Amino acid sequence: MTTFSPKLDKISQNIIYLLSINSRISTTLLAQKLNVNRKIIENRINKLYSESYIKPLLIFNYKGLIKSSVLIKLSKFDQNTPEFLNNLSELAKLKETLGDYDISLLVVSNEDKFENILFKINQKLHNNLINIDIIKHSMEDTLGYKSFCGDFTLFREYKLLEPNMKYELNKYELKIIKTLKDKPNISYNELSKKTGMSYLRLRKIITNLEDNNLIRFSIDPNYEKLNLEFHNILLRINISHSKQFEKNMINNPNVHWIKKGIGKWDYILSIATRNIKEFIDVTQQIRTQNKDIIFDFSTLVSKINIMRKY
Repeated sequence: MTTFSPKLDKISQNIIYLLSINSRISTTLLAQKLNVNRKIIENRINKLYSESYIKPLLIFNYKGLIKSSVLIKLSKFDQNTPEFLNNLSELAKLKETLGDYDISLLVVSNEDKFENILFKINQKLHNNLINIDIIKHSMEDTLGYKSFCGDFTLFREYKLLEPNMKYELNKYELKIIKTLKDKPNISYNELSKKTGMSYLRLRKIITNLEDNNLIRFSIDPNYEKLNLEFHNILLRINISHSKQFEKNMINNPNVHWIKKGIGKWDYILSIATRNIKEFIDVTQQIRTQNKDIIFDFSTLVSKINIMRKY
């Protein structure tokens, strides 16, 4: 069987799929779901992490948090620009892109820090800045990395995050999320030491955050190491059909991330493919399938400088 990544076999790919849904799933439960010996699963997981094919990632959406894609078009490209941008506080990810924009940033911050970052970008890039578009995300979620999944029966495991954005986090929940953001797979014992909370209290709070769809324990694949490509499609759609559009994207195996935007673009999709030809094919497929929903679109061919920080 041909696998999505030439670096992995079917077992390892199915593990990536299930870890992207819940990276804190027990090895025993993974072994049961995949019908594979527990020791084999444990060895595969250790290799995926030790070879840096994946790293743990916490996805979090809650009221008052600003997540924004900052899309920048320049008159000329200075090689020092990515280094400057990469050092900005609150930057989660940076990509050099080819298309309507030269650089794509994912920024996670509060309002004050976000305004400060925009000021620094304008100040530094003012002479070369042609255009800057900001798409604030009402939510974001990995779509389970379905292209890694080789078992159709596992697809039902994925459920899209639909967070309760009216939910007000208390100081204890914020403290836990801040710690988990830096180390998503931290043990409860270590988390207890860092937060000063008991195991039972931590378990109750984290379970409540998960039940309210505010967090997901996931993973971030290193696409370059896996010999894969990762590009974006920007879309403006007929919002009255947003539920149907989201359903279509969830069912598309190559759509690995969805960010629902407020601004020029309604959605930013992250597409994983084996090569640029496949990316073009997937783009055309999405446009054809949703021809009565999509008003406008643009593609960004990406060069990933860094893996997502958080």
